[in-house]
Amino acid sequence: STLDDSLLPLDPDALDCLRNPPQHQLKIEDPHLHLAIDTYLALEHSAIEAYNNVHKAVLRCYPDTDFPSYYKIKHIVAQMSGIESIIDDMCAEDCTAFTGDYALLNHCPHCHSYRYDQIKYKASNGKVKSPVKVFYTAPISLQLQTLYQDPAAAANM
Repeated sequence: STLDDSLLPLDPDALDCLRNPPQHQLKIEDPHLHLAIDTYLALEHSAIEAYNNVHKAVLRCYPDTDFPSYYKIKHIVAQMSGIESIIDDMCAEDCTAFTGDYALLNHCPHCHSYRYDQIKYKASNGKVKSPVKVFYTAPISLQLQTLYQDPAAAANM
């Protein structure tokens, strides 16, 4: 797989960031944005619902604050850090990732399970292709570029 691969599901902005990494250290001066980012990162491995519950609690306590929604803060963090996840379809049994040579397959070559939810697929006459399972990858190159933006982190590598 290369950056020019038409099947690579990277957003054009993320691709540009990968090719032209930021050369400045990130500074967050808005305390509300800083709180939202800290909350988002603290709940990174939790359900989206956990962030949304914190979001509601903050707005209930501080109704005039600009505390972004989960999807907005996720987008902000991706823009600020340059790190964006690649989402790929996965076999329901974890046999195969539908990437590279397998990107155009509709069945797992190992267990022959369907790639897409057959109920949704059939109900839509083949128009809705909802993957049975997905996995997320954060490219190491983007993570390293972000770490090198911070002099302290770069010195510790």
